[in-house]
Amino acid sequence: MQDPTDVLTDPTQTEYIDDVIFPVLDETGVGPAKFELTGVTGRVTFYVACSPASEFRVDAFNNFFAGPCAPRFIAAGGIPVDPNTSTVTLTLPKDTEFHLIAVHDE
Repeated sequence: MQDPTDVLTDPTQTEYIDDVIFPVLDETGVGPAKFELTGVTGRVTFYVACSPASEFRVDAFNNFFAGPCAPRFIAAGGIPVDPNTSTVTLTLPKDTEFHLIAVHDE
């Protein structure tokens, strides 16, 4: 499975955003998961890679985005930060490996 950071920092990729990025969340695991994301303001974009290919949903800041995921991320979604909540929930099939990163939008 490819780390989304590798794609986002590769200038030959269409998803390139910068040579160096500092994710505010960088998590790997298997199956559904919950994380806390605090101290962030503005907007955060989530990138999800998974194996095997599947569907996912990210719930964060009283909002969500969902779509397909594969060993190389194929979907990303920006969510405005709500300072009253900090839980990020990733929903996908229980035996699915994932790599989730969140990048603060400038």
